[in-house]
Amino acid sequence: MRPANVLGENGVALEPGHLIMTGALHAAVPMTPGDVFRAEFDRLGAATVRVGA
Repeated sequence: MRPANVLGENGVALEPGHLIMTGALHAAVPMTPGDVFRAEFDRLGAATVRVGA
């Protein structure tokens, strides 16, 4: 079953701007302009995200 269907069955609707994380490794965290996030993955390397305005 698709997650959106499960949400709908529970009375929850997806709204514009909602974040959908599929297979996330970590819970969602608030982001504001200027924030920098870095993740390092064994054998894969690192990824950095800089949040813009």
